[in-house]
Amino acid sequence: LDVSTDTPTLTGFAFKGWATTQGSSAVVYSGGETIAFTQEGAVNLYPVWEANTYIVSYQYANAVPGAPSLPAPEVKSFGEAVALAAEPVLAN
Repeated sequence: LDVSTDTPTLTGFAFKGWATTQGSSAVVYSGGETIAFTQEGAVNLYPVWEANTYIVSYQYANAVPGAPSLPAPEVKSFGEAVALAAEPVLAN
């Protein structure tokens, strides 16, 4: 049996391959591989997903003399909440 080369999609996630146990992150098969049956019964394949990551960074729209430092960039995964930094206060 050949595993389909069609790549499933899920918003915010990258498809990594196929597992033989639901909820597993261990890829057993990739698209296009051949499965050799060694016993009778069904073979169930489950998609393995990895969340996409994003970098959240802050920038001033214009150069501002005396502007405070901005928070360091943060790496977040799809669906992860981002606590936005407080409004910067300019020094007088």
